[in-house]
Amino acid sequence: MNQNENLEITIPSTEYLQNSRLIQKIGFQTTNYTNTYEDYWTNTISDYYTNCYTFFDKVNRFGQLTGNKINTYCGVRPILKGKQIPEIVNHAKKTVKKNGLTVIPFGNWYKAKPSSLNVKIQCYPNNNTYMFVNTDLYNIAPLTWYYDEKANLLLSEKILFSSPIVFSSHDKYNGIFKQSDLYKILNTTFANQAFHQNIISKKLIHKI
Repeated sequence: MNQNENLEITIPSTEYLQNSRLIQKIGFQTTNYTNTYEDYWTNTISDYYTNCYTFFDKVNRFGQLTGNKINTYCGVRPILKGKQIPEIVNHAKKTVKKNGLTVIPFGNWYKAKPSSLNVKIQCYPNNNTYMFVNTDLYNIAPLTWYYDEKANLLLSEKILFSSPIVFSSHDKYNGIFKQSDLYKILNTTFANQAFHQNIISKKLIHKI
């Protein structure tokens, strides 16, 4: 399969959040699996600071856009993009409507106990590997996604974990999200853990 035909995992852009009809219906805010409102990243360089490569936009827990240093932890709300999105929606089981919007289960993730910390990603720079930590405190539950038919994407209903945009050398980061640590994590470590039991996803996950 051609690489550009594969499913790509990314995060919302500021432009998408400001212009999407889906977002106009559900709002900017969302929660993690403990149903706590939390800040989450966009993939857009922030205009709030002059050193723009060091700050990206985030949505804070009050639903406002602001800036955040890219080497600090912040929530991650994934987006799935690709030509196969309608196929995934059509094959989904237990598709439901919420306020007229299509919500589907696809993949599995860690559902926290109320007293647990959020799932975080840990970087091991010596061998350039990443690992989700505190997973022994979590149960596995289906991932749920909003289907944005106009934009042909799936937006995670929840914030799934916390991560920086980059873990190291942020002063040398060029601001291109597809070259960030978080993008790599989403399309490798996260993809492997969230979708490894889904036959369809084994053929679709974007290779970087």
